[in-house]
Amino acid sequence: MVGERVSGAWDARVDAALHRAAERVPRSPFLTKRADGRATQTALVDWTGLPLRAVSTLGRADALAVLDWRGWARGPRPLQEEYLEWRVVRGGDGVIERVDLTCELPEFWRVLAAHDPDEALRLVAAFANEEEAAVEQVFEGVDPFGPGVGPEEREAAFAATMLDQPSPYNDGERAICCMVHRSNTLEAVAGLVAGAAFAFVREGGRVGEGRVPAHVVIQGLADAAVDGRGSDPLVVERLGQLACEGRLVTVGHPVALAIVGVEHGRLRRSDGWPAGAAWWRLERPAGPGRFRRAVLAAPPGERLRVGDLFDAATEEPIGFGGQVADLVQVAFELRVSAPGAVGVEPRTCEPSDGGRPGAVGTDVRGIWQAFTGEAAA
Repeated sequence: MVGERVSGAWDARVDAALHRAAERVPRSPFLTKRADGRATQTALVDWTGLPLRAVSTLGRADALAVLDWRGWARGPRPLQEEYLEWRVVRGGDGVIERVDLTCELPEFWRVLAAHDPDEALRLVAAFANEEEAAVEQVFEGVDPFGPGVGPEEREAAFAATMLDQPSPYNDGERAICCMVHRSNTLEAVAGLVAGAAFAFVREGGRVGEGRVPAHVVIQGLADAAVDGRGSDPLVVERLGQLACEGRLVTVGHPVALAIVGVEHGRLRRSDGWPAGAAWWRLERPAGPGRFRRAVLAAPPGERLRVGDLFDAATEEPIGFGGQVADLVQVAFELRVSAPGAVGVEPRTCEPSDGGRPGAVGTDVRGIWQAFTGEAAA
């Protein structure tokens, strides 16, 4: 359970991120703080966790291979960008035995490590299936319980050890605790909300005359959103719809992102029978039907392994973590007010390239080249 100190510090961290994001763009009249008593309703936007840009740029087979790669010099999981990251555990014969998936923001773990290091270490040990976590591989250079050591020092040590150059407890070797991709952060979430919470219209248009397509809006959001993802265009479209209804919006509470379901019915045994929900564990609840972590592994007493299953929709045997991510439903949670809480002020938005959707994959291709170069070495 998260204590009051962690909860209070996390709320302050979210509001600060929203404030910083709002200062970088024209101020949205629809953006509000999480404590606003008018924002009492929940709006969810959901998508599957398989990164679409990798698939559309490289093709499914190559994308699945590189998505599991941990060898990128700038950090592990370089293409796991759909606000879901995972690690794959294989047996000595290469067959998948377990896949751990998380949608936890790194900033939340920074707050947890700063204000409740006991709980942070307990969770790390649990995720790694160890009795105790090696403290120096979570807080390198700092004794989190030492005299005079405060929250700022603990947070800085945790970030340097677990996020900047992730230790085995977060790079997938022994465990995965939270996301590390630069797009899967609180700052990215706040920037997306602050930039897209507008009632966008065409030049000379009016609210209600036809919504501006998400890919057009994204062109004007700089780095706040990326076209071609499964997530960002859906979130942008939903934020625009809420703004057109005159609703105030803010980031959900207590977390912005959650796993809201898994398609366990698609996983089949070699005889064609469903593997069943017992293969899945949804962990770290974040509200009714919402979880921060999922694990796919054989239930006790089962002789088969994850790699012995196949996906009935694709007819592929499970050989990669991306196939499992394709079964996971991730949701972005917004807190919103009733319609008409604020006057609708339209903002003009015009395409800069003729309105063509543009899922540019140059960064994806660069990572693929690095991956194939390492594989050939």
